[in-house]
Amino acid sequence: MPPRGQRKGKGGGRREERLKRIEFALGYATCASRGTEARHRKETQRLDTEVAKCKAGVAWIDLLEMGDRLKFGVYNDRPENDTETNKLDTSAIPLILDIKRVKNVKTLGNDFTVPDDVPELQLKDSAKIVVASGQHRLSALRRYYQSLEDEYQALEKKRTKITNLKHPSEEHVQSFNEMRDEMCSIKGVMEGVGKWGVVVYDQGKLLAGGDELACHLSRNNTLHEYKETEEEVLITILKKIKSVYDVSPEDKRDERAMKTLIEIRAIQDKNSRLQRVLQQDALCLFLSTRLLQLGPHIRRRPEYTVTWLAQAIDVCMGVYLSWIEIRTVTLKKLGSHKDFPSYKKVSDLLDDAGAGDQKSIDAIEELRKSIDEAHKEGEEGDLSMWAEVMKAMNNHATAAFGEISSSIGQMTPKYVQHLSSYRQNVVNTLQEVWAVGPDKDYGENEILKHLDRVVARVAVHLTPKEGEREAPEPLLGAFMMDYAWSVFTKLEEGIAELCRWFEVLLDSWRVVHPKAHTMDDWSTVMLSNIGRDPRFNGNHTRNTRALTKIIWKHRDTLMLRLTNYMTNDKNLRHPRAKDRKALDAEFDALPENEIIASDALTKVLLSKRAGKSGMRNRNLAMEPQSIGGMMALHTTGWDWQSPAIKNTARDIEPCMRAIAVERVYMGTYRPKLLRDKLVGALRRLIEVELGSRVRKLQTLDSAGKLHVVQEWEWWDGITLQTTQLDAEVVLQSLRDTT
Repeated sequence: MPPRGQRKGKGGGRREERLKRIEFALGYATCASRGTEARHRKETQRLDTEVAKCKAGVAWIDLLEMGDRLKFGVYNDRPENDTETNKLDTSAIPLILDIKRVKNVKTLGNDFTVPDDVPELQLKDSAKIVVASGQHRLSALRRYYQSLEDEYQALEKKRTKITNLKHPSEEHVQSFNEMRDEMCSIKGVMEGVGKWGVVVYDQGKLLAGGDELACHLSRNNTLHEYKETEEEVLITILKKIKSVYDVSPEDKRDERAMKTLIEIRAIQDKNSRLQRVLQQDALCLFLSTRLLQLGPHIRRRPEYTVTWLAQAIDVCMGVYLSWIEIRTVTLKKLGSHKDFPSYKKVSDLLDDAGAGDQKSIDAIEELRKSIDEAHKEGEEGDLSMWAEVMKAMNNHATAAFGEISSSIGQMTPKYVQHLSSYRQNVVNTLQEVWAVGPDKDYGENEILKHLDRVVARVAVHLTPKEGEREAPEPLLGAFMMDYAWSVFTKLEEGIAELCRWFEVLLDSWRVVHPKAHTMDDWSTVMLSNIGRDPRFNGNHTRNTRALTKIIWKHRDTLMLRLTNYMTNDKNLRHPRAKDRKALDAEFDALPENEIIASDALTKVLLSKRAGKSGMRNRNLAMEPQSIGGMMALHTTGWDWQSPAIKNTARDIEPCMRAIAVERVYMGTYRPKLLRDKLVGALRRLIEVELGSRVRKLQTLDSAGKLHVVQEWEWWDGITLQTTQLDAEVVLQSLRDTT
């Protein structure tokens, strides 16, 4: 019997025909639907292309500040939705403007890839601005900002209650400090939260054929979405490192922060600019664990942008960071919890000292010394306390020294007068923000007493000392950071040569190891080499600071002379090898004795590597110096003991050749350079300073007599002439001519 559906009668045949017609109809509908979708996609692509042609450029606006001028709903009349209002996305806001209204239309950015290149939108009038979409973002932003403002005010009320207590407990003091840090963090978010990307569309082009393109733009968010920028990724990474640092035990902080950086770095794109920045350990740890504490005034600077950092990591970054670090130490000393007279007493002493009272002069001198004394545990000040006053202090510095920046630190009548005005403005600002003053009774409130003592220290610190050759500089801030960076970049050729005095492989590292980041920034390498040199005793950070202070102190004299000499001499010398082939050719052309010395040095290196892991020692300062290049191998930042080095021909031989070539090359110009009176004085100042910090060693001379030796030995082995051993003679001659 045939299947039921195939049997005739009772409508069986008609059912089969009906099913076939339905199947045909469904198939036709499906094909029709696919055709419609294809036409829709094609039409969308056409509209996208037409809208893109109307794009004038990208910029940013303060969405909170300009919110009332934005006109929504012209081409998108969707009502505001609470669900959407609770979201904040990463879409730029599309603006439809008459291009004639845009003041900086020629400088608008092409996209948001490089945030530093995106300008603020400048308009010629204050009329309404038509927005294609984005009302939910503005509403969400306003709610978010209000929540931050409410939280900030609540914390401020709590802090005010604590400062008004006559006898605050230790718990109150701790809560006060914690709330200050939290308020600083909230303030930082509030200052930047309104900055929002916008895409500017030419109204004339967009509406030339009617409002079809404008309506399409208002309903298509993908046209103005942008990815998370490198700067946003960087600050997220730095904040994560800081959070690990803050919650770790004090003796484990640096280690755990470094471990976090290494873990994050491993998952980033290997060829990105961000990776180049993350490879700088000292830079990343300093930005995250130190500078972030100074709040939004510093957080908004170029030092937190990948574009600027990637370009700046070259020669001067290390010495620049060391300069900043010295000034953060000053802020910590000024914020100390050690005992100190009240501001009223210090102010009276300063007045009496200015009038010539010797007892007051002596008392002020003792106070200066107490500020610089080492701190016991728990006495050191907190950097974050300066965050709320940093911007105001910087404004005072800009106003006082903006037009006389070349005189900063000089003991001249004009500079001292400007310094006096700056000091008074800073003191007034601190007293106003911290609610302290000479006429107030703090009772037993240790919080206010401490803040009053900080103001007193600042007053002493910023007061010049009669008879000194240098005057105090303004406190750390954006103005001084800009000034310092401009100085260091102006001295770049001189700093580069100075770095070569401490590292033999600087010029050839990118030739022999082009993918390694070990020597990306020369002054970072120089200071790192000094910091880990086993010849030193004690605090290695102080050794690097000492060199930075010499560079900064003599920036307008000795360092400027070195820079000018190297700039003029640069074109007179044949350039160093720029590729591996040229380096090998220069090595093969070396005198036979230099090649033999290089082979001997390689054998020393291999013998040191062959030692037991627990006995490995890279201190070659006490090895026989008869083999040329021994101290170059001792000081270099190249980790030639790394267990990762497996292939001698690939990893070791090129570096040893580079050392030999550089030793011969520097002999063609450096001895003559050091015979220059000013450059020789700079070299002598450095070797005396570093020599006073190295370990004393007892030696036995050829006559059998014991001697104690404490001196700095350069890797290049060049010694100064006997007439150059007193640098003070040169410095005095400079003073006599100015």
